Amino acid sequence: MRQFFELEAGYLIIALFFIVVTYIVTTRSFMPKGALKKGMMIVVPIMILFVGFHFYITSQRMAKVKEAFLQGKTILCENRESFKGPNSIIIKKSAGWSLNSGIFLKPNRDRKFHSARCVVDIVQ
Repeated sequence: MRQFFELEAGYLIIALFFIVVTYIVTTRSFMPKGALKKGMMIVVPIMILFVGFHFYITSQRMAKVKEAFLQGKTILCENRESFKGPNSIIIKKSAGWSLNSGIFLKPNRDRKFHSARCVVDIVQ
């Protein structure tokens, strides 16, 4: 459950924003009677579907990254640390990286990389 909120917090806020906007718009005096119920019956399930689908895809990718890392394959992660330099960083088990609770760590680096923002390098 903690992992869900960690990965989806931003998307939950966006979904909540759309739900609030739907509530505000459908409760205006110019809207027909029953608009609130109809609007919520459409928007809430769609937001639940979108957030749930995103979590499913992300958790599946994390599992593939973990499996590939344990097999010694090369992993590419987003590098948002600096705009100077490469857009991605190469992570390998043989280079001293470790994976702990979905976080890639290396003893001589301050920066940690979450496996949700990584992919398996297919060009090896």
